Amino acid sequence: MANATQGKFWILDSAGIVWLQSVFIKDIKITWKTASAGTVELTEVSADKGEGATILYAATLGATSAAGDQLTQVFPIDNIVEGLSIKTIVNVAKLIVNVK
Repeated sequence: MANATQGKFWILDSAGIVWLQSVFIKDIKITWKTASAGTVELTEVSADKGEGATILYAATLGATSAAGDQLTQVFPIDNIVEGLSIKTIVNVAKLIVNVK
């Protein structure tokens, strides 16, 4: 499945450049796959400067519960970024970026 960047909530699942324009990111919600160690790294990116600072780095050692709500984390960002790139996405069931 390709990254879906329409509307207020972006559903992302593929590494690479997601967006090359300035965007306000309110928060990022990650649902990890059950019983899996996972990693997500999102970086700022621009067409002229390339990859920039890390926006979010999150990891889990592995979830032991089958309850989906216990495997979801929300990371408040509340910042404007030049662009968005997924550097790493491993064992993530769902990655949602809330933009304005």
